[in-house]
Amino acid sequence: MRILILEDDSFQRAVAVRMFRSLGCHEVFEAADGSQALALLQQVGAVDIAVCDLQMEGMDGLAFLRRAGQSG
Repeated sequence: MRILILEDDSFQRAVAVRMFRSLGCHEVFEAADGSQALALLQQVGAVDIAVCDLQMEGMDGLAFLRRAGQSG
């Protein structure tokens, strides 16, 4: 299972990453903003689950989901 955590708060992001890893997910990727997440997806490929913050500076979570969906 490949997981992407998109969260601008570093503490909340770290908690989510630890939680998924403790559940046995070995491929957990993290990003602090939408642009970083899109670049990460280009590097590592598709993920099975994306958990994202909806309210962030710059590109919010909904804009990220739209752009990620358009890029396949």
